[in-house]
This record gives sequence, structure tokens and C-alpha cells, in this order.
Amino acid sequence: MLHYRPVKRLIPFLLFLFSPSIFALAPPIGWTRVSPDRAVLDESDPAKGDILEFRIAGGNGKPEELVAKLLEKGIAIERFGLEQNGHVNLVGPERLGRARLYWEAKNVIWWVVLVGQEHAQNIDPDALLQSLSPTPSTISWGEKQVLTAGNDGSPWGEVGALNTPSTGGWGTATNQTPWAQDSAVVGRWECNARLRGVSTRLRFYFESNGELRIQGTTDAGETVDQGNWATREGLMRMDIEKGGSNLPYMLTSSTLSVPYAGARLTLYKQQ
Repeated sequence: MLHYRPVKRLIPFLLFLFSPSIFALAPPIGWTRVSPDRAVLDESDPAKGDILEFRIAGGNGKPEELVAKLLEKGIAIERFGLEQNGHVNLVGPERLGRARLYWEAKNVIWWVVLVGQEHAQNIDPDALLQSLSPTPSTISWGEKQVLTAGNDGSPWGEVGALNTPSTGGWGTATNQTPWAQDSAVVGRWECNARLRGVSTRLRFYFESNGELRIQGTTDAGETVDQGNWATREGLMRMDIEKGGSNLPYMLTSSTLSVPYAGARLTLYKQQ
């Protein structure tokens, strides 16, 4: 009897502390949570979209920390880079990713959106990451705020005062550069590739006015696709049938690496 009352009081606390739903990932509408820290867009094909959450007590918030956590899950990352808005771009052998950091007291929360390259154009990773972030502690529901519009034609607002104690730590402040044409990309680029099992000679014409023309030659004949292109902070947007948006591109003096038609191509500059 001496220990009954303390134990009785302790039980609800333990249930609260160890309940799997307390710290479970709250996925966006349309996504299915398959474990406390993971959600997928399509359970039959995770490559269509995968969201992971990592809660790290006393974490340092550096991208290397996230890459190590992903590797523990069996997800290898070959390259990563930090955007001005604090989001981390991830490039793996088969999947692309975008991650966001959130500070909760002394703990670190990482949210990661992963997608197979063939499905990348169907996912808006920045919108997904924004939806996962909780409302800052100092903001009341329905409170009026001045949110400036994006400078890239997006209808979504941007929060100007971020990641400060007064706002409760909502993201990282940013003045994102507008979409434009990287002058080093302008020109004609070519490569040979197997697209869907067919050997294809590809010629990409990136015009300085944002127009894009892709000429593909196979044994069956020639096709020409036309559209538009733009770049921003290491990302490329190709508004064309087999292109995609917000996809990392890598550039040297003679090569250009871009995702296209479900494959990553290495194009060579032509004079």
C-alpha cells in the first residue's frame, strides 16, 4: 500500500513519455505514415515520395549529421549542398532529396523529402517541408502577419523574420534569388544515352532568353521538344515534357550534368 499511490501516479506519465504517437511524424494530407518517423506517398512504390523525420538530442544541425543518419537507414548520399533558405539539397545514386532543419529547445529535428529521379517533377519538396514545420510558439492561430510574395512568380508568401527567439525558431531567414539563366549553361550541349532502353543522341540548346530545345535522334528517326529553362542557386528548372523543376545540376567548363527522362545525363559543351 505504501507504493500504490506513487506507482499509480507514475503510470500516466510513463504512457505519455513512451507513447509512440507523442513524437510521431504528422505527414501532409495524402501521405501515409508507415512508421513513427516515416511517411510515403504510395506504399506500393516509395520512390514516388518518402518523408523521414530524425529527432536528435543535442544535435549540431550540420548537413553531415543528417547524411550520417540517412546512411544508418541504408540511404547513401553522394553529394549535398546548402541553399540560402537553409534547405539542404541531397543527391543519391537513385534518389534526390531536400531537407529542412528545425530547432526544438536543445534538440534538432530534420525533415527529409526523398524521391526517385523519375518522379522528381511530381513533387514540390519545399512546400512539403514547410507544411511539416509547426507554428512558432509566439504566433496565435489566425494572427495577422505581413508575408511578402515570392520573387520568382510563386504565389506563396515568404516569412521574413525567421529562426529568431522572438518568432520561436521558424526556419531560416532568406532572400532567395529569382530564377534566371546561368550564362555558363547557355549554348549547345550533346551526349549519347540510353533512354528507356533506346540508344539516343541528344542535343540540348539552352538559349539566353530562356528558351530550350532538345533534339533526340534514334534509329527510328528524330524528335524535337521545345520549352523553357532557368536556374537558381544550383537548381535547374526545365519546363519541358521530360524535364523537371528544382533539380540539382552540376557544371564544369566542358560538362553539364542534368536529370532528364528519369536518368542523369552528362552533356558535353559544343563550340
